[in-house]
Amino acid sequence: MDVAAIYDNQPIGFRLVFASNMKENRFENLNGNGGLFAKTNGIELQLNGQPGQNFVRFLSSAYGIPSESISLPASVSFTAVPLEGDPQQIASAPLKFKVFHRDDEPEGADYFELHIDPDLPHGIIHFNEKDPDYRKPILRSLGASFP
Repeated sequence: MDVAAIYDNQPIGFRLVFASNMKENRFENLNGNGGLFAKTNGIELQLNGQPGQNFVRFLSSAYGIPSESISLPASVSFTAVPLEGDPQQIASAPLKFKVFHRDDEPEGADYFELHIDPDLPHGIIHFNEKDPDYRKPILRSLGASFP
C-alpha cells in the first residue's frame, strides 16, 4: 500500500507491506487459554527518496522533536497484531493493527508501539504512537538523529 500526501507544499510518502498470511483475532472467542495472533514481520514500512525524508521531517515537526539529520533505513519491520477486522479483507474493509518494534527488547531504547489503521476503501491510514514516550524511538527507527 503506497501512502502519499502533500504537507507544506512537499510530497510525503511511504509504502506499507502487509504479510499475506495474517489472521483475524476474534476477541469474543478468547477464553483465557489462547493467545492473540501476532505476526513477526507482519507489517513493513518502506521509506524511499525525498517523500520518505519529508515524512520523517513531518513526524519530527508534529512530535516537536527537531532532528539533526535523516538517514533513511531500507525498511522497518513490525510485529503486527490485528485488533479489528480481517487482514484478508484489507482491500474492502477498514482494519486496526497494533504493531511492536524491537519487541524482543521491550525495555530497550528502540522499543515502541504504534497503531496502524488502514482504511483502503476510503483512502485513509491512521498512524498513531501508543504513548508520547515512543516518539523518539519511532523517529530513530526511521533514520532521524538528534542534536
